[in-house]
Amino acid sequence: MKIELLDNEKIIKEGMATRYSGNRLLWTGALYLTNQRISFVTHPLNFQRYSITVPLEQISTVELVYNYRIFPHGFRLNLHTGENLHFSGWNRKLWIKTIRQAITKKSTAA
Repeated sequence: MKIELLDNEKIIKEGMATRYSGNRLLWTGALYLTNQRISFVTHPLNFQRYSITVPLEQISTVELVYNYRIFPHGFRLNLHTGENLHFSGWNRKLWIKTIRQAITKKSTAA
């Protein structure tokens, strides 16, 4: 459950996460934030394999969300394309802060 790093890429944060679609749990796995992208990879024991990678410059905003409208551990990546990616994991406020910092750092370095 690791990702292959690109040239000059470093992992900033990683942790277990769950991917949702609306209020429906889709997959459990690991979320990786690097200085270039955010990637989600399913756990090897999941029946279906799934992964998604989003370059940081494609993320417009990151916000807190509630899973099933009551559990305060979700966050959503809103992409410039209009797509939304909903995840949950431990310490969502730290995830959001770290993702925002990585986006800012990437955009000022460009």
